[in-house]
Amino acid sequence: MENITQFFGRFHPLLVHLPIGILMIGVLFDWMSKSKAFQSLKPSVNLLYLFGGLGAIFSCITGYMLSLSGEYEGATLTQHQWTGIGVAVCSLGLFVYYQLVSQPRFSFLLSVTLLLLLTGAGHLGGSMTHGEDYLIEYMPEPFRTWAGGETVEEVVITDAQEAVVYQDIVVPILREKCYNCHNQSKQKGKLRLDTPEYIAKGGKSKAITVKAGVPSESELIKRLLLPKNDDEHMPPKEKKQLSEAEIELLEWWVAEGADYEQKAKNFHQPENIKPILTALESGSIGVKETAIASIYPKVELTAPNEAAIEEVKATRAVVLPIGRESDLLSINFINVDDIATALKALQPLKEHIAWLKLSDTEVQDDQLALLGEMPNLTKLYLDGTSISDATLSYLNDLKHLQYLNLVGTKVTAGGVAQLGQLPTLEKLFLYRTDISITERLELMSQFPDIQIDTGGYIIPTYATDTTLAGR
Repeated sequence: MENITQFFGRFHPLLVHLPIGILMIGVLFDWMSKSKAFQSLKPSVNLLYLFGGLGAIFSCITGYMLSLSGEYEGATLTQHQWTGIGVAVCSLGLFVYYQLVSQPRFSFLLSVTLLLLLTGAGHLGGSMTHGEDYLIEYMPEPFRTWAGGETVEEVVITDAQEAVVYQDIVVPILREKCYNCHNQSKQKGKLRLDTPEYIAKGGKSKAITVKAGVPSESELIKRLLLPKNDDEHMPPKEKKQLSEAEIELLEWWVAEGADYEQKAKNFHQPENIKPILTALESGSIGVKETAIASIYPKVELTAPNEAAIEEVKATRAVVLPIGRESDLLSINFINVDDIATALKALQPLKEHIAWLKLSDTEVQDDQLALLGEMPNLTKLYLDGTSISDATLSYLNDLKHLQYLNLVGTKVTAGGVAQLGQLPTLEKLFLYRTDISITERLELMSQFPDIQIDTGGYIIPTYATDTTLAGR
């Protein structure tokens, strides 16, 4: 029964515009017919009010059905419902009034009332669909404030390390790109993202919106990284999309524990995040196309085959260009279910792959021989997989590999030792492996030019932090 109700409710946006048009013409003809020059319009006025009123009734019914989905709530919805009912009652009242009274004295007053109700209902409907300040969102100041627009102070970050990550970095991104559909008035999928409490509550799907420390299991990140033509991609493809820098910031916030109080200086900052934070200091978070200091080889390549890219995207892998002036690609397997098929689809693009993210997938050693055929690979994420030293043997000829994440894998010190011959390797992550402390120290001594990250970070405790006291 719920599906039937929602099915008919989705017709509300389609049906609601017809009676609006009819009744607007009805009011116009009503006023014009009071002039002798347009008295011929008078017979049509009553008919327009009748058809417009009937259309308004159907709009009210489907609108009520749509409201049962739970995607809309609050005072705006209530006001929209009652002004819509008022339109139906007023238009049918005008029809009856014209039928019963030969010389209607109050028709002008009633028609003005109908026009005001139409305007109010339309505006409130638009507010729920596009946001409460959709009419004045781009109005220049001070007119926007005079019109009652909410004044949102733009966050200016002068010292990114002192910025509260959630409030100063995450919230401005969500406000611009996500609040329109996930706010107090409208909750698409019964999801709100405007407060920490509602983020934790999640939406209708019951999926975890933000799982602290695990971006790959956080619905917020997974939806952002889906191909744009995927029905579950967020924001919808017709809406303004997040930039690559914004997605990286949100993914970083989640990966570091999705804390709502801590400052950036208390978070571990990977190499891809540092230049973004630095760039934020040059202006406000409102400047969304933040430049990312890309690390990739400057090589001459033909443009990647579009059909091959679409084939990779069909496996639900995320394919993005890593620079406006480069034909190299970044590929993320975060949403991929069929690993074997997705890896096979990479074959025609092997020369174009610079960043490859296989984190937390079920990829196996014998599936990764293709890595050795990616001459321009610079960043490789294998963290959270079950790969062993066998995979590392495929990397020996990668002359541009700079970043390698092996956190939580089965690699050994002997396997890692062979990576020392890679000429450009700068960052190596070995946290949560079986490599002993002694072996780690030996590797660090053996490869002084490689920054080997073994985890075990100690985050300082501040007086403002919440701590648990033992009993």
